[in-house]
Amino acid sequence: MTRTLGTAATLASLTLLGALTACSGGQDADTGADTGRDPAADGSAGTGAPTGDAEPAAAEPCPAELASDGTVPTEPAAAAPELPAATTAYVCRYQPSEVADGPVWERDGEPVEVDPAELSALDELRPAAADRFCTEELGPRWLVALDDGSGAVTGVVVDDFGCRDVTLTADPAGTAPGAAGQDVEGGVLTGPGSLAGDLATLYGG
Repeated sequence: MTRTLGTAATLASLTLLGALTACSGGQDADTGADTGRDPAADGSAGTGAPTGDAEPAAAEPCPAELASDGTVPTEPAAAAPELPAATTAYVCRYQPSEVADGPVWERDGEPVEVDPAELSALDELRPAAADRFCTEELGPRWLVALDDGSGAVTGVVVDDFGCRDVTLTADPAGTAPGAAGQDVEGGVLTGPGSLAGDLATLYGG
């Protein structure tokens, strides 16, 4: 009887030990002892995912449509602009589409990358005269998109009609050219008489 009881006690001990072992979910990294922790459940298992911040997306140099606030600036700029030193530049052409609230300027064709050194005429921009002569017609607009390498784009908008006005925008897709309160000169500028034609030549049409 003693032998029989001893065997039963031994089996019961082994069964209990097996149950305890099955309940433990992990081991201490230093001692190897069971910790009872499930790495998958508490999120301690590594994912292998990178933790670095994503690079900011660069602004589009020439949006499909130029920003507009429904007005046309007429007041001359207060001073000559200080344009950024561009590392990359694009020339884009926009054509007007008539809508109830005025023309909407839509891009005609794809942006054409040009050498910033070819844009030296922009250094001659100055405030427009208050009594400048203008004709009443619509025509294309040229956008010179200047990228200084920071991801921001400064837009120089040149009207190839009317007063041949030049206006600036710090965000061609979101801020109307010539608007006040930007990081660029607001109001109306003027440039060399050949500026629009020179941009057409650079664009290739």
